[in-house]
Amino acid sequence: MARAFLRTALSEEVQSAGVGGGIPINSAAFEASVQTDEDPARGGYYSTYGTTLVDREGADVPIFLHISYPPEEYRRAWARRIRSLDQPVFQEGAVQSILENETADFFAGGETLEDAVERLAKKLELYRAEQGN
Repeated sequence: MARAFLRTALSEEVQSAGVGGGIPINSAAFEASVQTDEDPARGGYYSTYGTTLVDREGADVPIFLHISYPPEEYRRAWARRIRSLDQPVFQEGAVQSILENETADFFAGGETLEDAVERLAKKLELYRAEQGN
């Protein structure tokens, strides 16, 4: 049953589905993910969004957001980099929380980059020491 689960989880069909963060590890699914999607409904854009707002005078104001694909060479360069990866990275929730908490003041404009980095490094060192790393 475990093998059947892994076969399914690593299949092109499952790896091709948008399921959140990360990239497909199935090579066929990855290759498909780096191709330009020629969906005519998006008019050649990666993503499109449209809505209508009402201005102060009560008139409808249409708003459209079109996100273009990066240039072809840029996409090819990133695909080469990603294909060269060979070691998985495990996300550590505690480290992510430390990063978010210790950089909030910097991103809010309340401190310098140097101060944020110094405090962040100390917190991460303390965490690593507590974990025995």
